[in-house]
Amino acid sequence: ASASELVISGVGPYMTRSVTFGARTFGKPVGQWGLKYCNDSMVLFLVTFRTVNSEGFADYYDGIPADCAADDDWDHLLGDPAETRLKAALDYIETGGSLCSPPAVMATMSLSAGIGFRRPSGISGVGLAGKLLNAQ
Repeated sequence: ASASELVISGVGPYMTRSVTFGARTFGKPVGQWGLKYCNDSMVLFLVTFRTVNSEGFADYYDGIPADCAADDDWDHLLGDPAETRLKAALDYIETGGSLCSPPAVMATMSLSAGIGFRRPSGISGVGLAGKLLNAQ
């Protein structure tokens, strides 16, 4: 979660426009260091820094809203043009976003709705990992 947010935040000052697809991110503009204790038998990971882009932006603790909402697609491999989020991105490039709500509207909806990760129904625990590992 924090890696994608770091990329979105980091490229922001250098791009005239970027568009995000999917759902609101988790909001983790911080990092951790592991500190050993109890004779090095245990490690405690403490939040010790926050990431800031070149304009000083770092306050996305509530996540970064998606410009174009697109659900997780557990039935297609990543990179498959039929996969929901890639399909939305390709459509955005070709048509300007006929599969999306307008970006400003979607950002507002994301803020109020608290859109985030949703586990697909009927899949949990080992079943989810197995489905991801055995995707054809």
